[in-house]
Amino acid sequence: MLLTGATGFLGKVVLEQALRKHPNLGMTLIMRPRGKRGAEARFRRLSSSPCFARLPRDWIRQVNVVEGDLSQPGAGLTAEDHNALARRVTHVVNCAASVDFDLPMNEALRANVDSALNLMELARACPGLQSVVNVSTAYVSLHRVGTPIEEELSPLTEPASELYDRIRRGAIESEQRLLADNARPNTYTLTKALCEHLLLERYHDLPLTILRPSIISAARAEPFPGWIDSGAAFAAFVYLVGAGHLQELIGHPHARLDIVPCDVVGTHILGELFQAPNPLERARIRHSTAGLDQSASIGEAAVEITQFFRHYPVDRPSRIRYLGPNPYALSFSRVLSNAFGLLAMRGSMFRRRAREKRRQADAVNARFRYFTRSTFIFRSSLPWPGPPLDPREYIRTVCRGVYRHMMRRDERELLVAGRRHRRGQHDWNWLISYPVGGGATRLVLYRLRTRLSRWADRVTVDEPSLIEAREQAAPGSLLIMHPVVSHSTSTAALLTAYTILTRPNVQFGAVWVLSEDRLPEAVSNLLPHGPELPRAHRRPWVIAARDGDRQTPTGTVHDSPVQLTRLLAAGARLSRVTVDLATVPDEHSLTQQEDASTFLIGRTTGGLGGTRLLRQIARSLPPHHCHVRSAHLRFRLAESAVTPGSATELQSFRVQPTPRP
Repeated sequence: MLLTGATGFLGKVVLEQALRKHPNLGMTLIMRPRGKRGAEARFRRLSSSPCFARLPRDWIRQVNVVEGDLSQPGAGLTAEDHNALARRVTHVVNCAASVDFDLPMNEALRANVDSALNLMELARACPGLQSVVNVSTAYVSLHRVGTPIEEELSPLTEPASELYDRIRRGAIESEQRLLADNARPNTYTLTKALCEHLLLERYHDLPLTILRPSIISAARAEPFPGWIDSGAAFAAFVYLVGAGHLQELIGHPHARLDIVPCDVVGTHILGELFQAPNPLERARIRHSTAGLDQSASIGEAAVEITQFFRHYPVDRPSRIRYLGPNPYALSFSRVLSNAFGLLAMRGSMFRRRAREKRRQADAVNARFRYFTRSTFIFRSSLPWPGPPLDPREYIRTVCRGVYRHMMRRDERELLVAGRRHRRGQHDWNWLISYPVGGGATRLVLYRLRTRLSRWADRVTVDEPSLIEAREQAAPGSLLIMHPVVSHSTSTAALLTAYTILTRPNVQFGAVWVLSEDRLPEAVSNLLPHGPELPRAHRRPWVIAARDGDRQTPTGTVHDSPVQLTRLLAAGARLSRVTVDLATVPDEHSLTQQEDASTFLIGRTTGGLGGTRLLRQIARSLPPHHCHVRSAHLRFRLAESAVTPGSATELQSFRVQPTPRP
């Protein structure tokens, strides 16, 4: 199999799927040198991509890399390489193209037309050729309101060969006039349409399939959900909306975006490639699209993106201020968002970066308005692989992929507090952006945020472990948060309560923050029993309701054990979650300040609980101006749920103390 465009987003997926599904397949890649890197050096860099993590370790032995340039005659190959490929190649896939919509016409012609024609000449020289797949785009077709787009050539204003020669000679008066005459929005779609005409005109004798994907985005399942490494097309839209830089959109809210996962396109490519050719249909066109029923509207996509990035903020709060076709309303909204949005940014560096991202957002708005104002109805004869696609769920998968692979953020090291969390956004704007619970709770969280920014440079949390611990507990149960290291009890309690309250997506209910002497007996029996503590030493504990309801509303902080006792009497189950707090410098170098903090709390708590106890803990943290470089929380369900029984049964229930690391 000969593959081009392997360094691109779709090319990687096709390469990975071909090697995984056909382990005995030989593979040759044509790669051009770039800068000081030759083809072999580029392939070594390519092989380190996470896309190939599921392949055997020695998979690169199946791949032969040949240096060439498809835009040159003979594909830029030496005579020796050309003859060797002609003898071996039986299947050809062309994924090479430029996805830049705004290339000058001559450059777009070389990237999207010349490269395909030169590759077809190479394929024609292969006596054992069985199949060729050339990747185009579904948007070569002209849009007609309410009219389905069939798998057939889209018309041009003049014969393809004449148009091709005119562009090569530079005999066109105006690129914009040429695009308008052919009803194409950019040079990318026009050159792709021209390429299709030339392929079917000159190479109809080859076993050729022109595959037209729609908007290609993150993987649905393979190589793993959410994988993406391209910032083009829909990913750019998600990135800028999620980071809060694109808040005004030109388009119709009910227009549907046909977004297809890259692994679905890869499956369609390989399916057409290895399908037995039909002698009566040597050249054919196929759509690789999601279809109208599996496509989200612009409005639905915007809602899913903003909801996701409200839970995982990056730069500015993610919101859509205007979505519609009126450019004047968009301009007015843009002026307001720039004025107030930049005021909310903390620091000149962030404001400069925000202005640059704003310019990128304007370019994306202009580039995609052709696709966001209309619904394209594509008809496809290819079967959909796997179960039907839930468009909203898939948008969330794309958001997770962009967050992790494009923004380089990790949900297992989610930044929730500290100086780095505070520097990109003013505290008052953060307070408005996180409407958790009542005003008193939000005010406490505001104070905790400022105190934690003085204590540590960054505070991160392994959020998937917290969600996993919650899911493993029984529905309606109460979770007791227990620190692994005893001298970090106060700090761990503060950070745990702060994390649960500021992360509403983890779906906990009410939170109780109580000192040890105020815990109900059923709860204290679940705690590990170690050496007796001084009477003045009262460790704080956090108990969280697994689910929110009327009795345990989300965002509520309780300071009395009365309601907790009532829930236990009504049969609520208890589970213990261990909290591992790791700090740099590590816990042992901070033992003295942690012990001093806990002792101070023990002396001054008295009957304090809830938000007052959290404030007391925060005040006792030594403001070493980020002497603590980082603090990281990780959670694990340590005990299965227990239903409180009689007093005798509760007294006999003991948990083995957790060994100190």
